[in-house]
Amino acid sequence: MKNSIFSFMAMAVLAAGTFAKTINVPTQSLEQAVAMAKRYADAEKIDVSRYFLAAAEYRNLHNEYETPYWRIEWRMLAGANTGQIVVVVNPDGTAYMESNAANDCRHD
Repeated sequence: MKNSIFSFMAMAVLAAGTFAKTINVPTQSLEQAVAMAKRYADAEKIDVSRYFLAAAEYRNLHNEYETPYWRIEWRMLAGANTGQIVVVVNPDGTAYMESNAANDCRHD
């Protein structure tokens, strides 16, 4: 009787493992992602000096169908041109703007 219960429990655990969702662990730390986003902003001549770092969120942690990414958001201080700047940092280290909100923040 004990062996049949143990066998049933082992099969249940194995079956549950095959249906478990994927967990996309970040390849960069939070600090690395923020630094990459800042380097991207500098390279694109986006002035974040009048903004503060408002949010850093890792997205698609449990989504097995979409690539995970860091979403880094700066919000304006007094004297800034737009409300927010959002940079997306991919697992491979590439970055891009989430929206065109920062076009007014570019400096030459």
